[in-house]
Amino acid sequence: VTALALVGAWTTYLVGMWLASQRAGSGSMVADYGLRFRPIDVVGLGIGVLCSLVLIRIVYLPLEALWPATFSEAKLNENAQDLVDSAGGSTWTVVAVVVVGAPLMEELFYRGLLQRSLASRYSDWLAVVGVAALFAVVHFRPIEIPGLFVIGLVFGFAALRTGRLGMAIMIHAGFNATGILQAL
Repeated sequence: VTALALVGAWTTYLVGMWLASQRAGSGSMVADYGLRFRPIDVVGLGIGVLCSLVLIRIVYLPLEALWPATFSEAKLNENAQDLVDSAGGSTWTVVAVVVVGAPLMEELFYRGLLQRSLASRYSDWLAVVGVAALFAVVHFRPIEIPGLFVIGLVFGFAALRTGRLGMAIMIHAGFNATGILQAL
């Protein structure tokens, strides 16, 4: 049910982004949103794994020291565990949604549409930070806001630095895959 709801939402995003591209852009989603890949982007999978295992751990170490009951590793892994448990044995559905669909659609929307739009009006860094904050808050999991904000900065920097979404999508996929694998 969750997977179907997400596919419906993602279809709405795609249609909206396509319309925006047709009306206010070049008419090419590839050009307007930077939806390009290069072979080097595969390195992003490893970067995503490292971010999940090292960077996010560093972000939460001081929070866990200050509030151990709130920011314990078990509490941080609850969402991934709930996703795996709710799949009812359909691990492939979780992988398809969380490791393939979410990175593609979220990067297309957040870094492709929002970050590029904001960067055209404000500074690149303001766009990266603003979109990372929105990305973190929109996931509606307060305990994950610090980590999602930091990883959102990584995704945003990758998109900004490369000028395309391929690297950010791959980092996102590696990051999400690590969380799911830890929950299995």
